[in-house]
Amino acid sequence: MLFDLPSDPAAVEQRIGRLDRISRKMPVEIVYFRPPSGFGAQLVALYERMGLFREPLGGLERSLAEVAQVLDKARRFADLGKDLPVDELVDKVREAAKLRQSAAYHHLHAQGYRKEHEAGILERIPQGLDAAIEKFTLAAADLFGFETARRTGRSTWYVEFGSDAIVEHVPGIPFGTRFLGTFAREEAVFKEDIDFFASGHALVEGLFQELEDGPRGRTALVKLEKSGTAGEGLLFVFRHEEAFTAEAISLRGVAKPEWAELLLSRRDELRGLQKAEFREGLRGKPALARDWPSLCRALAARVPSKGRLLAVAAFRLS
Repeated sequence: MLFDLPSDPAAVEQRIGRLDRISRKMPVEIVYFRPPSGFGAQLVALYERMGLFREPLGGLERSLAEVAQVLDKARRFADLGKDLPVDELVDKVREAAKLRQSAAYHHLHAQGYRKEHEAGILERIPQGLDAAIEKFTLAAADLFGFETARRTGRSTWYVEFGSDAIVEHVPGIPFGTRFLGTFAREEAVFKEDIDFFASGHALVEGLFQELEDGPRGRTALVKLEKSGTAGEGLLFVFRHEEAFTAEAISLRGVAKPEWAELLLSRRDELRGLQKAEFREGLRGKPALARDWPSLCRALAARVPSKGRLLAVAAFRLS
């Protein structure tokens, strides 16, 4: 029984998912109220057309987060009498669902799960994926000022989007949201009462989207020590369809493809640089440090575009 309907479809999906589990013994019947008019009536109509009460929408977190943003704005201005863009929102979710259906993981499970498929499925999970997601999520949460605390259990953490955060909104994560979960796959299977922080989880997807769309995820100062060479430059990361490419250029305007390859191959060893530390290294090169924004723009003009520009990082090799 849903006594209320949050203006966040991912929250509704999560509530239903708590009951609609693989091991359930009884059918799940979803009961909700349909207001006669107003924003609530439009919200129910939207959820019904999305199929939120009929089928799982897991894997559509980014699209649901976009819907939640529109709904949150509409709810706050509901007294203006404007109708929800139901058709547009439904089309967005259906298009995402269509892409999900054609994705590789759909074919992976096309015949349903059987015990003999276990080894083959697990082999397709990249080595170190869980550890990489844990490293990213905790670092991003720290960057945004989320509260994080280690809890009992393998790779188990408490994460809160609270008053210390330096951002007001993260896609799909309402302010004040608290999570208790694990980054370890086996731990998540053993403890079904906690979240599994992985691709598709609201926290992970929200942080990914905020970094991809916001300025904090598009620029960085990094260093690579014991690189076998020395120098400073800019690294430009491009995306074309599903492929990623990188171009490096020294601060003196010389293309350095070998530096780009080095930075990508050893990206796990990159460490952040503070602005003061980076400027300190440029003090002996006043011509480079004099007007940093103009220098970056000039260097960017020399780098050939290889698709959509995702991020730029100033780096130091030592």
